[in-house]
Amino acid sequence: MTTPQTRVPLSPRDSRNEHEERIIIDPEVYSVPPGTGNHPTIPTTSPSHKRKLIPQFKFIWSMIAINTLIFFIEFAENDWKFESLKVNPLIGPSAEVLLLMGAQRTDLIKDGQWWRLFTAMFLHAGIVHLLFNMGALYQLGMELESTFDRRRIALIYFATGIIGAIVSGFFVPTVVGVGASGAIFGLFGATFAEFMLNWKLYTNRCCHMTNLIAVALINLGIGLLPFVNNFAHLSGFISGMGMGFALLSLPLTRQDRIMGTRTRKQRLLGYGGAAFTVFFALLFLILFISNTNAMKACPWCEYLDCIPAPWWSCDASSVSGECYGEQFKNGTLIVTCPSGQNKTAPLNSEFTAALCTSLCS
Repeated sequence: MTTPQTRVPLSPRDSRNEHEERIIIDPEVYSVPPGTGNHPTIPTTSPSHKRKLIPQFKFIWSMIAINTLIFFIEFAENDWKFESLKVNPLIGPSAEVLLLMGAQRTDLIKDGQWWRLFTAMFLHAGIVHLLFNMGALYQLGMELESTFDRRRIALIYFATGIIGAIVSGFFVPTVVGVGASGAIFGLFGATFAEFMLNWKLYTNRCCHMTNLIAVALINLGIGLLPFVNNFAHLSGFISGMGMGFALLSLPLTRQDRIMGTRTRKQRLLGYGGAAFTVFFALLFLILFISNTNAMKACPWCEYLDCIPAPWWSCDASSVSGECYGEQFKNGTLIVTCPSGQNKTAPLNSEFTAALCTSLCS
């Protein structure tokens, strides 16, 4: 004869724990509610969510604020006025001011001013350049930052911005280059990669893809104007895709989410993207440091960066040709610019590429 078993009722605390465990075991699948946007949303596993009293740091908003502030400083350095549209069709300062504030030029970087690879991404050639870039940064960055860890977005932003500066410095070494375009196109590339990785989580896929392509084409068009570098755009996009494959995959099924795993396709694309990005960056870093002349190998490449037109001059953003200096016994240095014009340098100045650029730009 068996002893009858007695069921002990759960306490309210135990019942709550059982409920929470059930939610964790059987989570909802990622979904995009109709009409709420294109990015996949991640449902919470807790019945209630307490709002944090301290607002979280927003990387994208901070970049927009810093870029806008620095543009006002550019305006102040240019005596609170803009150059003529013939000189700068983007409604902004002169090349001299941009160089003073940290714009990119290959000869200056090779003279030891490597920080220009970083500072150039915080400068903008004009109001038009700033507005389009910040609009694209807001549209892309806010969606990515709301879905993924902001540290990953920051890594993609800065890494692709620097890679874009290196590649553009190799292809168009005489151009004064500025802008966050390389970093923003890095986010474009990462968004395309994320879109392909997490395809099943999206609704309105055609609309989302059309929107991305339209914004990318507009920014590539702006890259054909002086001071804006399309080589930074293209290289930022390519390296951004590689980093996106490596960093921006999401679980596609309930089982993947429970186990913290990814599909075989996602893993292969992730490893491949990481390896390609490292190879791409190292390749152009070596080419940049070497004395390889990209313009001789590809003379038409300069037209990918700036197309001459009656309304502006591509020469406004570049200084080509040889620069010579003659030092006199009294300390006077006379610099002969590529145009043939002679300039007197400050007393006891040392003749360098940076001095040539500052006097002849």
